[in-house]
Amino acid sequence: MFYLKQIIMKKLLFSVALSALAVVAFAQNNGNVVQSGVNHVGTITQSGDLNQADVNQAGDFQQSEVVQTGTSNTALVSQDIATVAGGNVGNVTQEGIGNDATILQSEDDNKGYITQMGTSNVAEIDQESNIGKRDVENTSTIYQDGEGNVAKTLQDGNLNMSDIYQDGEANDSYVWQSGSENVADVDQMGLSNDADVYQKGDGQDATVYQDGESNDARVYQDKNGVQGGNVTEISQTGTGNDAETIQTESDNYAGITQVGESNVAKIDQQTNWGKSDLDNLGSISQSGESHDALIEQNGNLLGAWVDQTGTNNTAKVTQDAEGGEALLGYSAVAWVNQSGNDGDVTVHQKGLYNAGVVTQTGSFEVADVEQFGVASVAAVGQVDGYGNKAVVKQLDGSELNVAAIGQYGGSKNYAGVRQTGETSVALVGQAMSEMSRTAVIQAGDDNLAITGQLMTYKSKITIQQVGDGNIAGVAQAMENESEAYVWQRWGVEGSTAGILQTLGGGNDATIYQGIQGVAGGSNLDAQISQYLQSGSTAMVQQSGDDHTAIITQQFGGNNNALVDQTGNGGHMGTISQTGSNHSATVLQSGNVVQP
Repeated sequence: MFYLKQIIMKKLLFSVALSALAVVAFAQNNGNVVQSGVNHVGTITQSGDLNQADVNQAGDFQQSEVVQTGTSNTALVSQDIATVAGGNVGNVTQEGIGNDATILQSEDDNKGYITQMGTSNVAEIDQESNIGKRDVENTSTIYQDGEGNVAKTLQDGNLNMSDIYQDGEANDSYVWQSGSENVADVDQMGLSNDADVYQKGDGQDATVYQDGESNDARVYQDKNGVQGGNVTEISQTGTGNDAETIQTESDNYAGITQVGESNVAKIDQQTNWGKSDLDNLGSISQSGESHDALIEQNGNLLGAWVDQTGTNNTAKVTQDAEGGEALLGYSAVAWVNQSGNDGDVTVHQKGLYNAGVVTQTGSFEVADVEQFGVASVAAVGQVDGYGNKAVVKQLDGSELNVAAIGQYGGSKNYAGVRQTGETSVALVGQAMSEMSRTAVIQAGDDNLAITGQLMTYKSKITIQQVGDGNIAGVAQAMENESEAYVWQRWGVEGSTAGILQTLGGGNDATIYQGIQGVAGGSNLDAQISQYLQSGSTAMVQQSGDDHTAIITQQFGGNNNALVDQTGNGGHMGTISQTGSNHSATVLQSGNVVQP
């Protein structure tokens, strides 16, 4: 009986030993090194369970090292040759569970380094020859710490460098570079960020940094005709930001910085029908939430800046140069700055030497600038308003036009300038007013219009000039329910009109010179001055040659004055009223008879 128990015990111990050996065999690490050629170094060091490492090397002087600690990590290093051998280095270090690393290299002196810590991270470096090209001295580094991160680098060419660092969860990076001396640097920390870098050509530089959640960044740089140094910098902090940069040809710069949530920015600098983009500049900086900025540039020596702070602002800049390379600096310059909420800015410039500057502070402000031509300048500033709108249009055929609009305070202000011709100047200012409106339309040569409204209520200024050498100026200060209107139109040359209304209420002033359908009109002059009044009305109407009309009303109220002069002659009408409840009319017509 004792003997039978010993036999049973021995069989039981033998079965347990076999089971233990099977478990050990099942849980062991597996490492394989296959080398052909001369002077290779291949090292695999593994501790833990179920790790797999494979090293395949051919050619001469290849070096590889794999170090894995943890469970179920996988590493593959393959270094081969396509034409000649030489000195590639591939190193993999993994610590954690379920990480996967792959390095594929061929040709000469390429270096790939992968370090992964955490769980289920995937990294791949591909630096192999493609379509007969030789990959020489490319360097790629991937470092990942966290869970579920994916990083892939593909480099084809010479002296390219890529560096990817990811810390967090579910981040995804992809770098593809073809050419020579391209540099890509991607840093992502957070959750579910996505970065893609595509570079084709020589000497391109792209940097992407994302810190937060669900940010998306894309960089496209392609040079088909002209080799140069494109640079892209994208930095996003927050949640749900989207940035895209497309650059082609030479020497472009694009920088996008977004801090906040749900911001969208895009810069597009491209070649157009064989024309090379030269020295383009684009910069977008958005801080806050739900901003949308777009810069599109095509041509040469262009520049655009957009800065938005607050929430829900929209800015679009489109610039297209014409006429070849500019002689003086940038052929088009645009600057947009919005501080506040719900602003909308559109700048469209086409031609040479155009410049547009827009600054908005407040809420629900709109600015629209269109400049087509040569050497036009537009500046728009809106501060602390609500619903202000400024429109500047300098269209084809314009040359050396200048337009400036400034609006401060109030509500529902509107200022619009439209200029077509040469050397036109329009200046508009509205301050601390409500429901103010200004519209200036100039067509022809050498026009000048100056308007101003200060502390006004329900004010209106309208200036229309068509002809040569026209000048019109309107100033309304501390007025209430005032209106000024200047009309200088067909057949008018060398005309001058001026209106001044100060410290009154309910005033109305109107000047007509060169009425449509009436022949002639030359060297006319009209002047209206109303101040310290209430409820006064003045009107000047002239058609013909060499007329002068002056109306002055002061220190009173409810006055009415009218000067109407027609004919070809040197008529002059003057009305001066002081006091209240006056009415004056001057009517003159006739021609000068030559002896």
